[in-house]
Amino acid sequence: TLMSRIEMDPRLICLVVRESEAELKGGADRVEQALLLAAGFFFDEAAKWSQQVLSSLNRREQLDLIVRHGFKAAFYLEHREISAALRQYMAAYNDLLELSRAVGRDRHIEVKRVAEVINFKVCRLTLHTISAKAAQAQLLRHVSHLKSMTGGDDRVFEHLAYLARQHVVFGELVKEAAKAGVQNANGGLH
Repeated sequence: TLMSRIEMDPRLICLVVRESEAELKGGADRVEQALLLAAGFFFDEAAKWSQQVLSSLNRREQLDLIVRHGFKAAFYLEHREISAALRQYMAAYNDLLELSRAVGRDRHIEVKRVAEVINFKVCRLTLHTISAKAAQAQLLRHVSHLKSMTGGDDRVFEHLAYLARQHVVFGELVKEAAKAGVQNANGGLH
């Protein structure tokens, strides 16, 4: 058969017969809705799984896994419940701050990179759901906490560049939010 000759799984082939433009558009819309439902189901199940894993972890011994699964749960929640995702990102960020107090200098870079990603998500969601001032307060809290995590005398320049990048990224977030029409995206920021 043709399928065996081209070495392709027949489940991956879709034949589109074009009767009319309206029928083609209707079929495409149905496929889009089915894919959106499947994606939503996947994200919901993945969020539930991450939250189950999160609740089973031992806080004293597995704080790094708590941060990881907290981030995963927030990521999966982001497509449906932005406020729940923001709460989960904040919980993961606070857990990361707790972890940062317990780790040695050798893990400062790792903690700063993860903190940068989580802080970006928190600031972006805060800009879109709460206010620019709240997002700015989060940025200042982030920079204040990580200010002392230089990672050693030989890494001071890298650390200062890291701190500067946090402000640049925040500025870009505010600029994009203002372009997207978010009300008060840059109101009151100096």
